[in-house]
Amino acid sequence: MPGIAGTIWPMSNRPGCHKLFSLPFVKPLYTMKKHLLYTLIGGTILFFWQFLSHAALNLHADAQQYTPVQSEILDAIAAAGLEPGQYMLGQPGPTETMEEWESAMDALEGKPWGLLNYQTVDHSDMIMPLIRGYLIAFIVAALFFWLVSNLKAVDVKKGLLVGVAVGMISYFLEPYSDFIWYKTPGIVAHLMDGIIPWAVLGALAGKMAKNA
Repeated sequence: MPGIAGTIWPMSNRPGCHKLFSLPFVKPLYTMKKHLLYTLIGGTILFFWQFLSHAALNLHADAQQYTPVQSEILDAIAAAGLEPGQYMLGQPGPTETMEEWESAMDALEGKPWGLLNYQTVDHSDMIMPLIRGYLIAFIVAALFFWLVSNLKAVDVKKGLLVGVAVGMISYFLEPYSDFIWYKTPGIVAHLMDGIIPWAVLGALAGKMAKNA
């Protein structure tokens, strides 16, 4: 039988493809397909990293430590009639005058203080939080790919650098700023959250945006 010889061409280099891609509706559809594919992959990467960071590797253990006196603390808070919400403990009241505020601040100097996030009902259902977390990861991935795909001369290296830059912006703006004022725990874990998954997302976005 006669053999079949030929060359496998990349999609954009195959004969006739340049004419096909010149059609007004083909390239937007191809780009949209890339965007959707990245959203699915990138969102899954983000969601999986959150699982590793907060559960499997438990990098944020310092932010959710166990205390054997938790029942006594919760009972005391409930007995005080505190409404659900987050409270800054160890500060003057909002209705005090400037002189009273300064006097109270002097009295509180060197005393214990804390941040309290108190909820009256423990919701053990994990289905909706998982669904909402996954949806948020998809939205973040979609927005990030839109950002990278609008860059000029994008490639894997540039995408990686942009990804790390975005991760570090979010790290400095929120967790590190809170750490400066409130000594919130888990700052190293937040730093890892701002570098590792965003480097992966950035490199992948650079590769896919370049091919798009």
